Amino acid sequence: FHGNALRENWLEVCPPADDEEVETYLCGNPPYLGSTYQNAEQKRDMELVFSSFSSSYKNLDYVSAWYLKASDFINIAGGHAAFVATNSLCQGDSVGLLWPLIFSRNLEISFAHQSFPWRNLASKNAAVFCVIVGIRQRSNAAKLLFSDQIARRVKNIGPYLIEMPDIIVSKTRKPIQGFPTMDYGNKPTDGGNLILTPVEHEEIVEASPKASKFLRRLYGSQEIVKGIERWCVWINDSATDEAMQIPQIAKRVEAVRKFREESKAESTRDFAKFAYRFRQVQGNCDAEHVIVIPRVTTDRRKYLPVGLVSDQGIVLDSAFAIYEGSIAVFAILSSLMHITWVKAVCGKLKSDYRYSNTMGYNAFPLPKLEGRQLSELENIGWQILQERESHAGASLAWLYDPKTMPNGLKECHGLLDDTLEKIYIGRPFKDDTERLEHLFKMYAEMTAKNDKKKVRANA
Repeated sequence: FHGNALRENWLEVCPPADDEEVETYLCGNPPYLGSTYQNAEQKRDMELVFSSFSSSYKNLDYVSAWYLKASDFINIAGGHAAFVATNSLCQGDSVGLLWPLIFSRNLEISFAHQSFPWRNLASKNAAVFCVIVGIRQRSNAAKLLFSDQIARRVKNIGPYLIEMPDIIVSKTRKPIQGFPTMDYGNKPTDGGNLILTPVEHEEIVEASPKASKFLRRLYGSQEIVKGIERWCVWINDSATDEAMQIPQIAKRVEAVRKFREESKAESTRDFAKFAYRFRQVQGNCDAEHVIVIPRVTTDRRKYLPVGLVSDQGIVLDSAFAIYEGSIAVFAILSSLMHITWVKAVCGKLKSDYRYSNTMGYNAFPLPKLEGRQLSELENIGWQILQERESHAGASLAWLYDPKTMPNGLKECHGLLDDTLEKIYIGRPFKDDTERLEHLFKMYAEMTAKNDKKKVRANA
């Protein structure tokens, strides 16, 4: 039978056999296409498969439609299904979009292979990271979890492909543990005219020393991690007249105005009248210090390279920012507990970790901290910062590279991990599996408690 697998009724093509001796095999090769790369016909396929069950499916990978079709088939005819799929289906937003639909059909994950790089005989292998996930009707039969040529029998395989209950982390608007707000950095949409190299910065200041009050250091992910120096023009609303008296700045502002006026986006054109400032300004940019987390970081690092900006620098939208966040929060985000959570619930860009403020930060489970515990974490946070500063000129990329990380910094992080994990369970965790099992259990308890509070508040 030849046809579009997403538009045909599988039960008609392969009706359940009356004879139990008969086995029917369905074999296919679903394309690996994220929402950005789906053509009009494929987007229509997704709509036909998902629209009856959910309105939130458009960001799913194309292969997810095969999982839902297979789920419907198994729910009626029995059997098993498995596909090689992009690892995005078991990370980040996709987990909450797809897996509740599968679990609601009384199905479970029967076996899985955790994320691995796809390799074939082609001369140029595509940079794709895959998983293999099998699904079946719920049963007490053994479940197998594969990773790095190791197979383990487990009680249950959760949607993040670790041994855990079928818990799904949802996007959360506010931090469930009471942390301060984490915002995106500032977005210029300026055609590059408000951004300066060190040479351009020096030239402007040399030509007009008064310009220095309108120039600030710029910190995006690359600047924080690699120590790259960049500057930007930063003018507060009350100082526009003074700033425009400086020819070098006025010229750049005029270039921004022209760039925005010529934009195809109406919202950008509307901001042409505010050409002296970034398109989107977030948080208190005059804060005494700002905690900065890159939005993407390599999976080679044991810890997130969390930065601390204390020179009234401006954070770019390639990073997240916490304005006036405490050093205790800085320490917690720098811990092994936190990156273990991020690895499990946030999405990935190829193999790199893609940080999420709504899931990695807002949904991060943490016990209620007492004053003494906060002070202890804050002291360790300062120790980490002092140890970094003792290696003058070293970038976070070098400091947190497993091959070059200084022993002193390792010791500070080891002390942080021991201290924080004792707050969680009274002792250090045995491994990442135990960490995640505890974090998911705590997440379920904290969100259930918050849901009850919302119900009472609305009553």
